[in-house]
Amino acid sequence: MARVPAPVTIVTTADEEGNPYGTTVSAFASLSVTPPMV
Repeated sequence: MARVPAPVTIVTTADEEGNPYGTTVSAFASLSVTPPMV
């Protein structure tokens, strides 16, 4: 299974000071557009 391709999503954001944060996930679901929540 290590060689089976899977979709990957990169989730990124920045805090109030502009510091970037991010993570790579293989399962992703949008909960709300307003306010944006995943």
